[in-house]
Amino acid sequence: MRVVSLLPVLLLFFVAACQAPDSPETVVRKWQAHIDNNEFDKAKTLSTPRTEQLLSWMEALLSDMEADSVITHTNFVELTCRENGDKAVCYYGLEAEGQLFNDSFLLVRTEGKWLIDLPEEPPYEEDADVEELFEVLSQDSLDL
Repeated sequence: MRVVSLLPVLLLFFVAACQAPDSPETVVRKWQAHIDNNEFDKAKTLSTPRTEQLLSWMEALLSDMEADSVITHTNFVELTCRENGDKAVCYYGLEAEGQLFNDSFLLVRTEGKWLIDLPEEPPYEEDADVEELFEVLSQDSLDL
């Protein structure tokens, strides 16, 4: 009898879990996987309009190359996201082709959906070291 009474509760839990919007971390992981596989149209569904424009440019740039030669294999070594209302920043360490890259993704929530929002210019100087980068991003990114 108890099993039958728990069934509706479990069913509601699973339905709610399936309908819950993706977290910033989940969106970053999905977006990067699409980029790695040159699935730019899929990545655009997780992007703001200005990021979609950047992806269109990247797609055009890579269109002349053989498909196998531009597939990238990346691995997030670290990924930490902070939310502030409808904005989020995700700091990451990404390993690609034996090199480690440290940077961040900015995200905005639009109509309940988190979207990657790459700025046209980084909010830091290009020759900044990693510590300066994280300090600048942690102070300013969520105030955009």
